[in-house]
Amino acid sequence: FVAGTGERQTNFFKSWLHELKVLEYLSARPECGVVDFYGFSTMHQPEDAKIVVQLCMELMRGGSLRDNLLVLKRKGMRLPLRVAYRIMLQIVSALRGLHAAVHDVYGTRRRVSIVHRDMKPENVLLSCKLSGAEDQTVTAKLCDVGLAALRRDRSHLSMRHETTKVGKAGTYPYIAPETLQQGL
Repeated sequence: FVAGTGERQTNFFKSWLHELKVLEYLSARPECGVVDFYGFSTMHQPEDAKIVVQLCMELMRGGSLRDNLLVLKRKGMRLPLRVAYRIMLQIVSALRGLHAAVHDVYGTRRRVSIVHRDMKPENVLLSCKLSGAEDQTVTAKLCDVGLAALRRDRSHLSMRHETTKVGKAGTYPYIAPETLQQGL
């Protein structure tokens, strides 16, 4: 990450601190299926008044689900249904863990569910490269919780988020239509 300057830098750090807190919290909860977070470092570049932030996270040697699917496509191969099913089960399990209203991210004793808000193949990391083999075993974990919202109210009619994020969040080709309508 590279933070900008002025107000942009302030907003960046609010967002970044939120992401760090969510990552730190989720690292202790394997049922949420998010890559482990080990720490961070910052480096100030005075010549252009920028601050560079580096996150240290679990190594997922396979890279993103998106990149793997593109490689298989270029090779004229398809992901075997059995492997796709296992990956999807892990993603659904991770989302179920995040959405459970049991989380106390900030230690306030107020239970919230965590809404990722940027689910896409690029934000699913794999333990190994997809080979196209039917019997391949691969672990899939979620990453990039920078847009995550903490939801107190479980109803979809009343969205209340304990985060600095406002308005629509996510990557447009992957945003659910109801999110675009509601401004989640």
